[in-house]
Amino acid sequence: MNPNPIKGGVFSALVIRIAEQPQAQLAENLARQVELSPGFYKDAPVVLDLDGASGVLDLPAVDLLRRTVQDQGLRPVGVQGGTKLQREAALEAGLPALTGKPAEANGPPPAKTLIQSQPVRSGSQIYARGGDLLVLAPVSAGAEIIADGNIHVYGPLRGRALAGASGDPACRIFCRSLEAELLAIAGRYLVSEAIEKRWLKQSVSVELVGEHLHIQQI
Repeated sequence: MNPNPIKGGVFSALVIRIAEQPQAQLAENLARQVELSPGFYKDAPVVLDLDGASGVLDLPAVDLLRRTVQDQGLRPVGVQGGTKLQREAALEAGLPALTGKPAEANGPPPAKTLIQSQPVRSGSQIYARGGDLLVLAPVSAGAEIIADGNIHVYGPLRGRALAGASGDPACRIFCRSLEAELLAIAGRYLVSEAIEKRWLKQSVSVELVGEHLHIQQI
């Protein structure tokens, strides 16, 4: 029996960028994002990124910020970035400062790929936690596919596809036939009505360029 009850572990969490936005606007943006995929965001652990947050966040301000996030069904677990005073206020409110794990000398371990060989039916959700998602069959309207890494669909993509779910903006979405209801990378999204008709039913890749999703044919 191992006498040490504590062991290390690596877990995924969403990152919310506070930046320079009023509390009301933050609440509105979060509500709109959660509405797009409520099953994915329900009780999801989140880290609040304080880089760009204006002023010195005191205890009441941090408490209000935490309640704003919790009201959307999310669970704040800590903060990152920001000033020393902001991090101290967050710690006083019960949100410790978190830092990313440094890469090992030989580089990080390769990400795992989840392979889905069966069609993803309407109402289903597939989540590749910590890696890429490879779908070898159609994704129906009303279905949802999510990956912390890239998403590859070797068939029609008619549902929702959310890549970079843990906040990695470098992730991409690839599909053989674009007919999606929604595309999202690292929290930036594009709904079907905003997708240009020239891309419909085409083999495309989707990437995040700045704050917007960019589609190109492959």
